[in-house]
Amino acid sequence: MSKEDLIGWIGSVFFCAGAVLLAYHFVLGFGFNFVGNACYLFQGYWARLPSLMILSGILAALNCFAVSRWLMIVP
Repeated sequence: MSKEDLIGWIGSVFFCAGAVLLAYHFVLGFGFNFVGNACYLFQGYWARLPSLMILSGILAALNCFAVSRWLMIVP
């Protein structure tokens, strides 16, 4: 297994775990999603896949936006 594949699988595990945590209303899910997105950014960089890097960057930005919205709603 190549480094790119390993980083991709680690990112997938973190991203899916983050989605499950968010479904159960745990704010820690945002952190897991962010780590997953970072893994995808590295994978896209190493594999020279600009589309994956751009998507991961957009998802990371949306994750930051969601955290700010979450903090305004949850006391």
